[in-house]
Parts: sequence; structure tokens; C-alpha cells
Amino acid sequence: ILRSFKRNGTQRNDLLIIDEINRSDIDKSFGQLFTLLSGQEIQLPFTTNGEAVEVYPAETAPPTLAPHEYAVPSSWRLLATMNSYDKTSLYEMSYAFMRRFSFIHIDAPEIPTDGARRRRLLTQYLDVWDQDAERTVVDAIGDIWYITNTAVDHRKIGPAIVKDMISQVSNSSAPLEQAVTRAVTS
Repeated sequence: ILRSFKRNGTQRNDLLIIDEINRSDIDKSFGQLFTLLSGQEIQLPFTTNGEAVEVYPAETAPPTLAPHEYAVPSSWRLLATMNSYDKTSLYEMSYAFMRRFSFIHIDAPEIPTDGARRRRLLTQYLDVWDQDAERTVVDAIGDIWYITNTAVDHRKIGPAIVKDMISQVSNSSAPLEQAVTRAVTS
């Protein structure tokens, strides 16, 4: 977090992205940073060059920062992702933490029922991922994606798993059916 404010002595305003934030006890991980998120200065329980690390909101920061001092720009942002399906089986976030953020639900994409449209969708993803796959692989994984996402309400997989499956099947020397079965099992 501190590197998003200052790196090599230079003030920064880097966006911080935390993937799968609910895989850690975020209340403990953030600790005193809760106070910082509410606009107050904090002193962290560790030092830089023998000095306690201090973090200030931009409005109250000294004009020149010492190596142990950090300023949080008012425009600084933190983005985090979490799998909402997992949220009940992983660490919970306190209301104190949650009230400091906005939550935006992003659903898995709708998978076309038509095989040709499904192939076009997957081909668009493959272009973005800079990945190639044979048509038979795309069709097989596309069918599995469609079946998986329509089998159980509110239990869908997104494109990241599909990307991994296509990669695994494409790099396999096994017959297609066996390679697809292994990818699904994995």
C-alpha cells in the first residue's frame, strides 16, 4: 500500500488493485489503515531508518516528506475483487470496512445457446488473451461453459476458468475428449 503513495522517495498516486480481497482477514491486514481511510493520520508499527512510519491525508501532510512519511492523495483509489460465491466460506469483511467502499456486482457473461455464436464469443476472448486454439477445442470448451452456466441457477463460471481450460486442452497431446475431461477435473 505504501508503495502506491511513494516509491524511491518520489510521491506517487498509483492505483492499488487487490485481487480476491476476501482470501485474507482484511480487517487485520488493514489494521490502522482503517483510520487513514477515514481521513486521519496514522503511525504504523514499523520504522524506516529508525523513524516510525507516518501516513497523512494529503490535506494535512507536511510540504516536504521525510523518508518515513507518506501522503495519501485525495484522488488515490483502491480497487478490489472478490468472488461473491466464496464470500460465505472465506473471511468476512466487517461493516466498518465495507462502508468505506462501493460494491459493484459483475456477473459472468451470458453464454449464447447457439454454438456458432458461442464460438464467436470465445474467439473474441481468445483475441484479447492473445491465445490460439483449434476450432474443436473452442467448441468443446464453449459447450462445457454453456452447460456449466445453465445447470445451476446463480452458480456460473467466468471466462478466466475457460481461458485456463482452453490453454490446458490446447497444450495436451491427449485425444480431445480425454484432454477436455482432464481440464474439467482440474
